[in-house]
Amino acid sequence: QPDATAKGPASGADWQGAGSILLVDDEEQVRAIGRRMLERMGFEVQTANDGQEAVDLFRERKGDFCCVILDLTMPVMDGIEAFRRIHAIREDVPVLISSGYSEEDVIGRFKGVKPAGTIEKPYTMSVFKENLKKILESDPLPNNQ
Repeated sequence: QPDATAKGPASGADWQGAGSILLVDDEEQVRAIGRRMLERMGFEVQTANDGQEAVDLFRERKGDFCCVILDLTMPVMDGIEAFRRIHAIREDVPVLISSGYSEEDVIGRFKGVKPAGTIEKPYTMSVFKENLKKILESDPLPNNQ
């Protein structure tokens, strides 16, 4: 019987990531579920509880992260401000904004530079993979839509 993993392009379901991701959410359960999914995809995961903690961790280890997943609504510092500060530290890192709102509603809240994309909560493995594959394997494009 042939080995299914041997040849041919990987479909989204078989896609594996690599590198370290910063996952930021003020809900412990969301962080735990997100971490499990990301680790299953092959990523190392660092977590933060709020935007300020995320910015501090990112500043300390900015070269380590291939992507940041930021909750939109958090105490202390929300996702919009955290995104601005992370982008100021390292503008080439892709940031996914995670929220219960629609993509149009989320992106509409950002002035000027926009995040690489959005992901709706609750997370599903297939949507997570699809979004990460898209932003991590594409060439960076200017933010002009």
